[in-house]
Amino acid sequence: MNFKNNIVIHMFFGLTFFISGLFINVIQFILYNTLAWFDIQRFRRINFYLNYSMWSQIVALAHWWADTELTIYYPDENSLKLSAPNHMFCLMNHSFEIDWVMSWLAVDHYQKLGNAKSFVKRSIRFIPIIGWSWIFGEFAFLERKLQKDSANIVKALKNFLQFEHPTSLLFFAEGTRFTEKKHETSIQFAKERGLPELKYHLLPRPRGFNLAVQTFKEEKENVLVAQIQLRFPKNQPEPTFTSLLKGEKLKADMFIRIFPLTDIPTDSEKATTDYLYKIYQDQDELAEYHAKNDCFPGVKKVIHRRKESLLNTMAWTGITAIILPYLLGKIVINSSWLVVGIIAAVIVLGLISVKIMIDSTKVNKSSSSYGMENQKKQQ
Repeated sequence: MNFKNNIVIHMFFGLTFFISGLFINVIQFILYNTLAWFDIQRFRRINFYLNYSMWSQIVALAHWWADTELTIYYPDENSLKLSAPNHMFCLMNHSFEIDWVMSWLAVDHYQKLGNAKSFVKRSIRFIPIIGWSWIFGEFAFLERKLQKDSANIVKALKNFLQFEHPTSLLFFAEGTRFTEKKHETSIQFAKERGLPELKYHLLPRPRGFNLAVQTFKEEKENVLVAQIQLRFPKNQPEPTFTSLLKGEKLKADMFIRIFPLTDIPTDSEKATTDYLYKIYQDQDELAEYHAKNDCFPGVKKVIHRRKESLLNTMAWTGITAIILPYLLGKIVINSSWLVVGIIAAVIVLGLISVKIMIDSTKVNKSSSSYGMENQKKQQ
């Protein structure tokens, strides 16, 4: 039996992540409510390493436990040079359960993981550990209702620009993860309005994108845009978080085109929207190319695993393996059954919270209102 399939090991991984995450969350909470009030930049510098200590455990799981291999393709050498430290607005397809994990592997390669940002569903903030860290990490939590979300989007974008160190902001313009049912709705909506019919993507929602581009230009900041297409070659395990947990080796291909945000026209809302549609037509062509060739065109760069994520994870694993049994032994011997029961409940809660986090990434758990707003407009 493959030891990587051992459920006891998986539970230990989950417990380690919960214990380390809870410890980090407590520190983040204290600093967020003290230091951040009078020196936000110092808080952000410290929080960079706190976030990294937590999130890099996911990176280590993919890179070192599952031996995931990520290959990045650039259209030319110039794009490779532009990938150096800069604020980056990342447009990525939302097609897989672990697309966010693959984006973290890429961001970690460029040593920006601790400052990675994204727009995420408001409900995620209530997921223990990871959701709480995203609150302290100044992520933007959205309700997917533009009138309510506009103020949050603008505030998040301005905060994004205030970070002293290079930051990557992940933006899923499709608004939700790709499924066949949502794709059918997207195609129907596009046909009725004479818009591009995409084969591998949902038609992107332009309003959030337009607001982001307009805000960046008003702030007159030098922001780069990364157009990212993620695909997985054929004949390998399904790209899910469960596959990573079981140590199943995955290969992922990522195409990245980098260009200045100033290239996006903002003369009118229609011009910006048309540019976004053109980007996703290009995305469709890249997906089609990969479907036929199991790779992308361009300059190829294999991402190498960084030892920092492994060493960090080994440290937390060692702390959990050594200190936890010692403390539990002391508690069992010297405490009442009530205290023992409370400690046992906390451990079970930790394992449940990690399971909730994993379940939230699954496609069939990914709720979406895609198409519902469009249907309301038709009525």
